[in-house]
Amino acid sequence: MPTYPELVLAVALVAATSVQSRIHSGGLTEDQLSLRIAPLVSLDPGFIEIDIRYSPDKRDRALVIEIDSEQLFRSSTIAVGGADAPGSRWLRFEGLPAGNYSVQVLLDRGDHVVTAGSSSFRVIGTLENERS
Repeated sequence: MPTYPELVLAVALVAATSVQSRIHSGGLTEDQLSLRIAPLVSLDPGFIEIDIRYSPDKRDRALVIEIDSEQLFRSSTIAVGGADAPGSRWLRFEGLPAGNYSVQVLLDRGDHVVTAGSSSFRVIGTLENERS
C-alpha cells in the first residue's frame, strides 16, 4: 500500500500531465486545427496576421497557408517537426491590395490532410490608391 507522500506525488504527476496535455494540444482533438485571423478589415495596402494551432502528431509534415482574392494569391508552406513541434504557428502577410480575401490552412499528415476550414477578411482601397 502506498504511503501518503507517494499518493501526493502520484496525484501531482497526474495533474501535471493533464495540464501539460491541454496546453500542448490547445484543447484540440487529433484532427482539428484552430485558425484566427486579424484584422478582419484593413486599408490598402493591407496586412493579415494568422494564428494557427493544432495538436502535434508524428505524422505531421507541413502546414500550407493560402490567401486568395480576385487579384492576388499567396501561399506559404511551413515544414513542421512531427510530434515534437510546438503546435502553433504565426504568420503575417503584408502589402495586400484592396479586395475580399479567403484564408485556408491545411495540415499535411502524410496519410491525410487536415483542413482548418476557411476564414475571410477585406482590404479596403483608399481614394489615393484608386486614382493611381
